[in-house]
Amino acid sequence: MRALMKPQALLYSVLAILYIMLLRPLEPQVPAVFFLWLIAVTVMIIRLRFQTYRFVWLDVIAMVFLSFWDPKLALLSAPSILLMMASGMFIALPFALLLWGLHGGAIAMLWPWLFALTSGILLYVYKQSTSTSLKHIDTLREKIYTLERTQNHLLEAHHHIERTSALSERDRIANVLHDNLGHDLTGALVALRAYESTQEPTKDNPLFTQIKTRIERAVEQLKATVHQSKVEEPIGLETFESLIEEFSLVSIDFTLEGSINELTMTHWQALVSVLKESLTNIQKHAEPTRVQVSLHVDKKIVRLKVDNDGLGEVKDTRGVGLHYMRKHIASLGGSLSIQRGFLFTLICVIPKTITKDGAYEHLNR
Repeated sequence: MRALMKPQALLYSVLAILYIMLLRPLEPQVPAVFFLWLIAVTVMIIRLRFQTYRFVWLDVIAMVFLSFWDPKLALLSAPSILLMMASGMFIALPFALLLWGLHGGAIAMLWPWLFALTSGILLYVYKQSTSTSLKHIDTLREKIYTLERTQNHLLEAHHHIERTSALSERDRIANVLHDNLGHDLTGALVALRAYESTQEPTKDNPLFTQIKTRIERAVEQLKATVHQSKVEEPIGLETFESLIEEFSLVSIDFTLEGSINELTMTHWQALVSVLKESLTNIQKHAEPTRVQVSLHVDKKIVRLKVDNDGLGEVKDTRGVGLHYMRKHIASLGGSLSIQRGFLFTLICVIPKTITKDGAYEHLNR
């Protein structure tokens, strides 16, 4: 798309053309007239430099008085009329008619004010159109930025859920191996050794020795496999508490009510994300002296509550982070709300029972 000329630059160009066109009818050979023309140009440059458009009508009134000395000086009001019209000050129209009348009302001398009025209106329309286009472009850029941030949040959540699910599955398999297969193999090995101690020496029995060796080897391999499959990084409450401990702004009062044994990785992923977003917003926008975090688990719901007395947190509650969190929690069948009072409170409620695909529903929309 070809870049459009800025309205301000176009205004400067039209004013320069108009001042040059006024030299001929003003007869600048008269020193006093030329001096007044230079003063008018200087005043206009100062107004454009400091953008004091509100007082440009004073220039027009000054030209009204000067026109009583020399009617031709009324022409110097045309650039001021143009600037008033371009700025949306349509009171310039009666001023132009008045000055034209003071100039004698000749049709041949109407062109300066007609040019000023026409150019001013066109510049005003062009300025409004350009402003509307720029606002539209800014709105589109903001939407693109919001979509990019939302996409990044979704990708981050997707990777986190994938990793959490993989680690959870590894931990589950390790527990099954340890609790079931490990128990049976260890029991078989203990029974075999007990049998060996009550019977005659079995060294000469190669089959017995082979069975014992294989069971011992299987037990050792199972121990190594379970050890390697165990998740080494903190998951769940450990991650949740580490966020609280790492918050450096103020000390956080944390309370836990209820049993967390039945919470799944989906619960912890959502709770950790909400807590991280809330603490980040507190650090960016608030200056609290006290922050409280409470996690309550009962038979049907999990409730996370974050309070702070800074009251400056999240000036726009429609921010991308909170908007994404609301969608995320809603996809799990829960809700996220904000309350303002003596404290700024964020409340997240998640049902205790979540379907297996509930955590991924919002990613596939």
